[in-house]
Amino acid sequence: MGNKSYAQRDSEDFWKVEADDHEFWDTYVSTRPNYSPPFFEIIYRYHSAHSSSHEVAHDVGCGAGQVTAELALHYSHVVASDAEADHLTVAKRRLASTWDESRVSYTHAKAEDLAAHHAKASADLIAAAEVVVLMDRDSGLQSFAQILKPGGTLAVWFYGRPTFSDYALFTKAQPILDKIMALNWTKVIEGSGPRRAWGFKRCADAMESWLDYLPFSEDTWTDVQRYKWNTHGTLPFFGKEACGYEIEPTSNVNETERLVTNKDPKFWMNEWDIAALKQYFRVLFPGFREAVGKGDQEIDALFASLLAPVLALLPAVQPQHDNDQQEALALSNFEDPSLAHPQPAQSIRSTNHDVALSESGYWRGSSITNNTANAPRWSLYRAPTPAIVVSVASESDVAATYCNRNNISFLAQSQGNGWADTFRLGDCGLLINIAPLNKIKFNKEKTIASIGGGALVNDMIISAYQHGTRFANPTCTCLGFLGAMLGGGITRSMGLDGAGVDQILRVNLVTASGEWLRVDPDSHPDLWYAIRGAAPNFGIVTSAQVKAYPVPQSQNIAWQGAVTFTDDKLEAVIEAIFNLNLEPTMEIDFLIATGGPPLNKPMITVIPFFIGNASEGEKAFAPILDVGPISNEAKEVPYDHWGDFANSFCVKGERKPAYGASIGRQGLDPAAWRAIYNEFRAFVAAYPQAAGSSVLAEYYAVQKAVAIGDATSSYPFRDVPIHVVTIPVYSDSKLDAAANAFGSRVRDLLWSADGLNRNST
Repeated sequence: MGNKSYAQRDSEDFWKVEADDHEFWDTYVSTRPNYSPPFFEIIYRYHSAHSSSHEVAHDVGCGAGQVTAELALHYSHVVASDAEADHLTVAKRRLASTWDESRVSYTHAKAEDLAAHHAKASADLIAAAEVVVLMDRDSGLQSFAQILKPGGTLAVWFYGRPTFSDYALFTKAQPILDKIMALNWTKVIEGSGPRRAWGFKRCADAMESWLDYLPFSEDTWTDVQRYKWNTHGTLPFFGKEACGYEIEPTSNVNETERLVTNKDPKFWMNEWDIAALKQYFRVLFPGFREAVGKGDQEIDALFASLLAPVLALLPAVQPQHDNDQQEALALSNFEDPSLAHPQPAQSIRSTNHDVALSESGYWRGSSITNNTANAPRWSLYRAPTPAIVVSVASESDVAATYCNRNNISFLAQSQGNGWADTFRLGDCGLLINIAPLNKIKFNKEKTIASIGGGALVNDMIISAYQHGTRFANPTCTCLGFLGAMLGGGITRSMGLDGAGVDQILRVNLVTASGEWLRVDPDSHPDLWYAIRGAAPNFGIVTSAQVKAYPVPQSQNIAWQGAVTFTDDKLEAVIEAIFNLNLEPTMEIDFLIATGGPPLNKPMITVIPFFIGNASEGEKAFAPILDVGPISNEAKEVPYDHWGDFANSFCVKGERKPAYGASIGRQGLDPAAWRAIYNEFRAFVAAYPQAAGSSVLAEYYAVQKAVAIGDATSSYPFRDVPIHVVTIPVYSDSKLDAAANAFGSRVRDLLWSADGLNRNST
């Protein structure tokens, strides 16, 4: 029972949490369901198919701003509103670093009163997440109708109590979880003041109806579409057992409306252990302890009893939020591919066997073949040989692959530049080619880009230059941007902008089980830390939001180019690089390669890079130029041509057993590099067919990357400035042994010069 002092207060006070209670709000955000990208696709596709206006969206009852942040990626301006001033303060604090008030504004008002604060017909979209059952139905819908433009979209959704996705746990543990939920609500309702007591019945009736109680008059709303997920579960957070009222659901669905029911046990699923489950209840009932005193022995005992069936059946609790998403949309002819009927199964013959793609109906528009021509590899040395290549057409296609549960080896590939030789697919393997997921879309300020998992660095550079901005990107433009960035990410502007992992703001990730997660610092913080540096170990990233840096085209330039020396200057060049004061705007490459046939004579080339004009670049790299090159091609180039000099490294095909090593400045030892030069000269002399080989060292400024710090991601080598790769290039597999021996000897020399006796990177 509630204590007397609390019983005299109004139930509204129960959920009042101060904005400066950071621990509460961090926990609150981390325990909310993660709205999956396919869910928002339903809303966006509906709207975009029938309206070209994406100017203003409203997030009603914004809370901590999770939906606001999503809408801001798709609409020019978002209005975040809430009846609680503290909620708006929290939302501002969480969103301020990404969205200023020119993009996101805030209104302190109830949903029913919004029309008094905003102009008539001013909004393209209104999203009301988890708030509709709390408002007065008729006045709220009337307010929404006044604000929306003709043809505007109203999207209303609500999710319910946690439900175990595992069947055995659902039957054995769910009754205990439901009782914990009921007891908590009983304490809350008993401790509520009289003014809001009737509101609990209204909420219970609304939830029990799965939002069918909402009436959408045909005079005001058209093409109403109602979606329900996982109706085997219980949507209401509480029922008669908690509130004491008879629950009376009603339906105002009419025959013109479209009804869709789906069963997806992984929809909005969170994986929790018992401790995380308790955290969920703690933030769901913030005033609980005040309502019941110091504690409630019955609820504590139920949590203890919940542990027994969980331990007996699963190593961790996996409650799933069953969700109802209700939409009143003033548009028509909506059909979402993820909800369409499956196409017939396909069977494709590989060289050794048949692979039946019985779930290929989900891959609508995807290309499915046993030919790797559409997914070429940079190196053919020990390249994977998939039986089937699925070139996906959408992010949901990646989640629809079913390899793990059918014990099929698979590999996700963007541009195929990875040189690891451990991609073993066997005879029945499947390659998921995500290169078609190559969208690039900027926000209004050109500070954030939404990109597909297969976005090519070159395409991103061209798009950014056209939009008056730039990325912190790798040198080679043939790479898949996210593949390069998620492994750590060596960028030419590391000194100014940080490492590649520092450029990523949020990702959509498909896990090994096929679950689709939106991962950012607030949702799945441990996974967020892990994937930025070790992403391939945790899933397939299908899209992301990344930083961009606005620069006018006239200023978006760099000074760079090939500066070539005779081989007798090698030691002097290495010493000059060692003594160079590498400022944040600088980067330098050192290359050993041949001048090409017929002589195939080894050459020493330096490629200085300076973000700025020619006079500044020449001054910064004067110690290099003073050594005395035989040619100097350095000049000012616009951003969209920064990577041109590296195009020769991007040619796909041939065998390239590359050997990488990362070293500190002490690795710039003249004697060691003379030995490396001699190894290279001997290798190409012995094997003229490998004259296209090279040894490339890239020396980066790392000031910003180091300042950001190791604690922010799993990438541990922020302070390592020099990255060297030895690339033997040839076609005949008979050279494999000699090429590997050459690469290994060069790497040993680098480790020795750096003071290492083993691979430490």
